[in-house]
Amino acid sequence: MMKQIRANLGRPTFKAEDQSRIAGFLKTIILTLGSGALLYILIILAFSIPVQKSLLLIVASAVIFLIVLFILTRRGHLHLASTLLIAGLWIIQTLAVTIDGGVSSPTFVSYILIIIITSVLFGSRAGLVVSMLSAAAGAALIFAESRELLPTPLRSTMAGWTTHSILFVLVGII
Repeated sequence: MMKQIRANLGRPTFKAEDQSRIAGFLKTIILTLGSGALLYILIILAFSIPVQKSLLLIVASAVIFLIVLFILTRRGHLHLASTLLIAGLWIIQTLAVTIDGGVSSPTFVSYILIIIITSVLFGSRAGLVVSMLSAAAGAALIFAESRELLPTPLRSTMAGWTTHSILFVLVGII
């Protein structure tokens, strides 16, 4: 049983070395982000840190999404997994920031992680596109916040610290 688990979590190998390298990078990203999301949920629940329940639901959904991407990567659908990873993370991030109060949310800075991953997987032009989309999302959130269209966030210093600390670790690993 443990051998099977280790084999499934090991670096995927393909005939083309380039595919093996990309698959290894995707595996690292997916496992790191999934671990970070689970750690976030555990810390929030263990220390009773006040956050919106819908935000926890989004993070839990992200874990399921990452499991699907892991399976796609293992099966060799690297371009699809890469594209879905960037699009899915960006949508999840935008939902999370919207729920958590907009650009003043500690979660807003997490767009940088998606931009870095995009640049590594698809190059600097794609990274620039995601940068521009993220900046536009920020502008839209500022507009929505100025019109009081965003929910009132449950904020605590501990939640902000938890978010940033996990982001620091994720960036360090990736």
